[in-house]
Amino acid sequence: MATTENNQTIPAEEEKEISSLLESIKIDDDKMADLTEDQKETLKKLKLYQKEYYDYESKFEYELFLLRQKYHDLYAPIFDKRREALVGNGDAKIGTPNLPEFWLRALRNNNTVSHVIEDHDEEILVYLNDIRCEYIKKNKEKKEGFILSFHFASNPFFSNSILTKTYHMKCVDCDNEPVLLHTEATPIDWYDNKNILKKNVVKKQHNKNSREVKTVQQTVNRDSFFHFFTSHKVPNSNVIKQLSKHEVAQLEMIIEGDYEVALTIKERIIPYAVDYYLGIIIESESNSIVSDVDSSYSSSENNSNYNSYESNNSAYNDENSNVDTNEYDDNEDDDEGAKSNEDALTS
Repeated sequence: MATTENNQTIPAEEEKEISSLLESIKIDDDKMADLTEDQKETLKKLKLYQKEYYDYESKFEYELFLLRQKYHDLYAPIFDKRREALVGNGDAKIGTPNLPEFWLRALRNNNTVSHVIEDHDEEILVYLNDIRCEYIKKNKEKKEGFILSFHFASNPFFSNSILTKTYHMKCVDCDNEPVLLHTEATPIDWYDNKNILKKNVVKKQHNKNSREVKTVQQTVNRDSFFHFFTSHKVPNSNVIKQLSKHEVAQLEMIIEGDYEVALTIKERIIPYAVDYYLGIIIESESNSIVSDVDSSYSSSENNSNYNSYESNNSAYNDENSNVDTNEYDDNEDDDEGAKSNEDALTS
């Protein structure tokens, strides 16, 4: 039987199990080349201890997820009461008749979301009467995510009463944040001539031979908050390698910008809506939230590593963009692919 550094005896069965685990640990030959045999054994032990840490960390993350889910369920009745206070029991002709433009003002008073709201979006957002978030529970494949639901009163722009955006994610390894696999958005059923994502422009065409000038009308895309309801697929690493640096940069702006807006709505707008409506939220450089009224309202720091969406807004619907995130095959079942996608997009 072996002993530890503190002269404690290690049971024979445990010693055998540790030896077996040590033998199974493989380290790249180039990292082992300059090490003595004793140093190699020490390194293997360190790898084993690191695995033990990862096992506990994985358990911690799962229990934390369950705790968040528990409190998410406790918050739900509060949000139900908030909606009832804003909307009442009857059918609303506008989103929040008891406090008009509540959600529009709350969204406008957040720096990240405000940058993607255009003036022509406001006439639709006044019909917004609730925003909710539901978590997708983790399964055996370590898939998780969340669903944002935007509830609208009957309006003259589209027939949908609810627009949703679903974020499908997967935990590839326990020491990193979950990796985004793809998003799914509700197609907007626009009424005739009400699609604000398009606009008609008049352009002049010059005939080089006859020198005649002809006026033509074209339909082009225009910026709008409602481009948020676009599905995106994260391409696999092989596809990313075939893209130019410019295309990768565009893809990165679209996906990261979209996700940052989603996180902001989920973690800030929904829980602190009344403070945003009143404009008493201070957003510090560290992205934490502090209320002028009550410091107990302050949230924990947002752990997202995404860049400011201000410079990315036009990437949502740039008519000159060559990148379409719906072109790529979904690789949600490929752990290594998901990890390499994250590395490729952030390198």
